[in-house]
Amino acid sequence: MNKPFRLTLGTELFWLLIALLCAAMAAAPVYRWVAEDFLITLAAMGFLVAPYFRAGMFFRDIPYLRFLPIQIGLFFFNIFLFVQTLKNVDNMIFLLESNDVSLFFSGNHLPADELLLQFNFFKKEYLLLSVALLVLIAFCELRVLFALFERIRKIK
Repeated sequence: MNKPFRLTLGTELFWLLIALLCAAMAAAPVYRWVAEDFLITLAAMGFLVAPYFRAGMFFRDIPYLRFLPIQIGLFFFNIFLFVQTLKNVDNMIFLLESNDVSLFFSGNHLPADELLLQFNFFKKEYLLLSVALLVLIAFCELRVLFALFERIRKIK
């Protein structure tokens, strides 16, 4: 295996580890209390924050993002993911406003003050991750657009 390939593979594994760590950090504080489907949503958003941070900040350093088909695919996937994240946020806001606190928590019997504290923490964490993911998706989309415009400018 040549050295550039090992370096690229090592970098990808490092960022995958960071993404898994972000997912664990998003889910760990509320793991014992939150219902499973909401926990999976938090972990998925936490997992997506790391790759989108990397793509937004280090776009030119990622070797596979130099290929035109991948840039076009990422362009359309970003639009799809942005819309899906907005739908998810809208659905969650509706659930937060229209349902009882017990919908969000699994069968653990907590005192009312602890339940309310955990509910507020879950709500803040969900909204923080949602906004962070939306901002990072938009930033990554701008980087992809700039790369596509740069390609068009080189063609002329």
